[in-house]
Amino acid sequence: MQFSMRPRSCLAAAFWLILTCGQPLAAQSPITQVSVGASHVLALREDGSVLSWGANQFGQLGDGTRVNRTGAVLVPGLTDVLAVSAGSTSVAVRRDGSVWQWGRPSADPSLIDNAPVQIEGLNGIVAVETGDLGSIALGADGAVWTWPHFGTPEAKPSLAGVVKINLFARIALALASDGTVWRFGNGQGGFDGPALIIDGLTDVADIAAGTNHFLARTRDGSVWTWTSPDFGATMSVPVPVPDLGDVSALSAGDDFSAALRSDGTVLTWGDNLFGRLGAGLPPGDYGDSARYPPAPVVGLTGVSSLDLGRYQGIAVLPGGSVRVWGSGAFGHFGDGTTASRTLPVRVGGLHGITRLAAGPTFALALGDDRRVWSWGVNRSGEVGDGTTTPRLAPAPVSSLMGIADIAAAAASSLAVTTSGDLYGWGENSFGQLGGGASSVASVLIPSASTALPALSQAKIGYWHGLGLDRDGAVWTWGYNRWGQLGNGTTIDTATPAPVAGLASVTAIAASPAGSAALRSDGSLWTWGRDPSGGPDLTVPTMVAGLTNVVAMASSGSHILALKDDGSLWAWGDNTYGQLGNGHTGASPVPSPVIGLARPVLGISAGEGHSLAVREDGTVWAWGFGEYGALGNGGSDNRPQPTLVPGLAGAVAVEAGPNFSFAQMEDGTVWAWGDDSTGQLGQNESYVENTPIPGGKYLTQTAIKMLTPAAGAPGKPYLVSFSVTSWAGDPTGNVTINDGAHSCLATVQAGACEPIAPSTPHPIVTAHYEGDSRFASSYDLAPYPTEAAGLPGASKPGFYREGLWSLDVNADGVFETGTDRSFFLGFPGAQPVRGDWDGDGRTDVGVFAAGYWFLDYDGDGHWDGGTNDKQFAFGWAGVTPVVGDWNGDGRDSVGVHSNGFWFLDYDGDALWDGGTTDKVFGFGGWDGVEIQIGDWNGDGRDKLGLYANGFWFLDYDGDYVWDGGTVDKIFPFGWAGAKPLVGNWNGDGRDAVAVYANGFWFFDYDGDSLWNPSGADRTFGLGWPGAQVVVGDWNGDGHDKAGVFGAGNWFLDYDGSGTWNPLIDVVTAWGRLGDIPFPGVW
Repeated sequence: MQFSMRPRSCLAAAFWLILTCGQPLAAQSPITQVSVGASHVLALREDGSVLSWGANQFGQLGDGTRVNRTGAVLVPGLTDVLAVSAGSTSVAVRRDGSVWQWGRPSADPSLIDNAPVQIEGLNGIVAVETGDLGSIALGADGAVWTWPHFGTPEAKPSLAGVVKINLFARIALALASDGTVWRFGNGQGGFDGPALIIDGLTDVADIAAGTNHFLARTRDGSVWTWTSPDFGATMSVPVPVPDLGDVSALSAGDDFSAALRSDGTVLTWGDNLFGRLGAGLPPGDYGDSARYPPAPVVGLTGVSSLDLGRYQGIAVLPGGSVRVWGSGAFGHFGDGTTASRTLPVRVGGLHGITRLAAGPTFALALGDDRRVWSWGVNRSGEVGDGTTTPRLAPAPVSSLMGIADIAAAAASSLAVTTSGDLYGWGENSFGQLGGGASSVASVLIPSASTALPALSQAKIGYWHGLGLDRDGAVWTWGYNRWGQLGNGTTIDTATPAPVAGLASVTAIAASPAGSAALRSDGSLWTWGRDPSGGPDLTVPTMVAGLTNVVAMASSGSHILALKDDGSLWAWGDNTYGQLGNGHTGASPVPSPVIGLARPVLGISAGEGHSLAVREDGTVWAWGFGEYGALGNGGSDNRPQPTLVPGLAGAVAVEAGPNFSFAQMEDGTVWAWGDDSTGQLGQNESYVENTPIPGGKYLTQTAIKMLTPAAGAPGKPYLVSFSVTSWAGDPTGNVTINDGAHSCLATVQAGACEPIAPSTPHPIVTAHYEGDSRFASSYDLAPYPTEAAGLPGASKPGFYREGLWSLDVNADGVFETGTDRSFFLGFPGAQPVRGDWDGDGRTDVGVFAAGYWFLDYDGDGHWDGGTNDKQFAFGWAGVTPVVGDWNGDGRDSVGVHSNGFWFLDYDGDALWDGGTTDKVFGFGGWDGVEIQIGDWNGDGRDKLGLYANGFWFLDYDGDYVWDGGTVDKIFPFGWAGAKPLVGNWNGDGRDAVAVYANGFWFFDYDGDSLWNPSGADRTFGLGWPGAQVVVGDWNGDGHDKAGVFGAGNWFLDYDGSGTWNPLIDVVTAWGRLGDIPFPGVW
């Protein structure tokens, strides 16, 4: 067999160029222009390169993927750019006059262009604009070109001498050199037909096009506006916009406008949906919070350029920094956040909670002290504090005491006292609060009803209410279009009345347009709108074929029923898989939820997803996955139950439309999903209504340990924190409390004196007292950073397209000078890791086309080969492997191809043809997976293979397969399971394990046999699609389990095989799409 190496000059030169030019984004040239698209942002830098972030379902970020990015990424291969434009796609013009486009909107993945492609037929172009369905370009000769997305450009013969173009959605503007303004486009996305002059405008210097309105600035500084007749608008003749001052630039969005003045301030006016005016006003529904006259964007000065999107604004400041305001739903802020939480987070400030109720944009919680807590958007007073001001963190409803039950829906809230009185607050347009009248549209403070007997329960749909009295009768009131009041009519009534024919009812439920009741005989009755599309029911009707029901949950799309045997049944709409039966077809009759082990303890139904808590305290979710509603770290729909990772000890669940809560046995509350209106209670809404510098207005407290032994009982630790605000320098005090001790420090001090916890890894509360803009508290389980002081402890790290980021101090927070972020690699390279120099620390490298590039000294810097290593070993298409082949404490390289292994046994980075180095035939069949481990504990890594549930180990490391005499062949796993290797029991010998669908199976004693009743272990940690990681998280010599998803790490820190939120670790390091690489950094 021949073993040859390719010349390395070309690859080395290409790699050297990347290392020379590639730096972290923060070190690159400043931003000079920004453009906001429908769901993404483009930023042009001074050096001609382009950054992008936001949604990427059509490849509009141009990074070669379809992965959404909540932080800026470089558009590779695009240089010397003159201008960019973002719409539903992305367009750029280079200084050579060529035009490039990417992000083709298409339902067919094969048609999507996720990297820039040149638009043929366009030359000498100086400006480009893109909209909903097409793009336009301006030539240096004043000609205008148009084309549908990725179509063939055509000249616009009716336009000449044009000096500026602008397009937002479907109607474009052109400014001619003589100061006239022309419009073109048919309102349906095409640009056919002649351009039409805008009458009444002369001597114009600047233009801006919005969705259906337009702006123009004349040379005397006045600004004019008009609307498009294509959308039925009537103000087609320009009228002046007064009181703007000395305007230098204009921008128009979707029904809102902005003017940049020469002093660097920005004025906005129009609709304030999602707070996009940047005025600090509460974000309103579409059209309900318009502002005129123009007013300044809060806290924004020194602006050099700006752009408006549909729901946000963005501005460039001196030095090239960027400020964003409005909606962050697609990651527009570029700060690593979106309008959702895809993994559970603790709701701060809530303790002793016994019941939860979720509305679409707000939530209620009932404490064991019978008090009600509320938070969320508060549009109609549903928070109950006497205002309509959004509340982003839980606070008590001060006027309520002695509460036994709560309910929330739409913008209305209900509460039942222990004496049976009903209180209602929020929206009351149809009398849904139960007070017997609908004359008051909104009730801002809880008001008692006198129209009902003593109740034990209350529920509310969108606009109707239900009450269960203490005799088992059901009462209804409010909106009745679909018969949801159950009185045989569809007539609304604000006066509560009993539902005939229902008795001995034990529980009630309300959906947006329906009602349900559970009787003591286990029968379930429903009325109102049929979620599966059948005829409406105006009187209660028993659900056929369903008996022995003990609990139910109802939403607008589907119904869940829990039987006394612990089985769960569902029916209704199933578009997103919310019925949990493995497919997405609707079911008019109850069908069993599959894949959910009995017994189930509690259930809840959201608009398109479902939740269940099992008796073992685990939480399961299925159905609609966008916004992170399923809590599994992703956004895909799931047609059958999946485990919500990181939660243990749950006793109840509550589903909102696209978000979820879990109530824990310790009385705490965890939340995940859509947080666009603050409904998760995280003190941040992800709909910013004032500019933010790439982050929220309050930074979360960070825990820093003082000694390597910190976290153990009696060992002191130091707590450091920071509080920041866009509103200025904060003042006030922070109190740190671990349940047994507390300390007080000023914001300026930034740290509390060392305190000694009385329990291992305490939950620490940080409470801020100061400006009301700031959060009141955060409850945090500190990352147990004693691992940072132990040389054998593994810490998080990730690799992304040449960038390595290593959490050296193991605290989950990047710190310059301690943690490491550096470039070593390039697109297409395979990342590798090993202890190259034998210092006991993990080093990194990459392999590509037979060449290795190793950060040999582990300093996080590529020195071109002075101390680091660059050499050829292998060829294109082989699989790289790493191990300590000779036991000298240094890892060396190797490659595998078609069943043959080639190992640099002596570690000299040279292939000697097999004299000292090793060549070995072992495992040449399809589907084999390579595994490396020290099987016999002699200090040398050896070869292993896994295929279809069987392991083949060169146990003695003699590079001869003896058929199983000394070497090992044994079954452990099954086809489709992921093989893993680690020193599970700390005896110095590596053993095997497998992972599948959130469950781990460990050969803990290393005897090559599965013995679940003996020493071997099985452990639930993860979810389908999670990336598994293995490491010695606490440095005790035992390898342990972990999973990574969407930038979050879940680590079985103590290796107990049982998730304990007080000891085990959830930490953020990386983001969606990154490759996790733990190591001893």
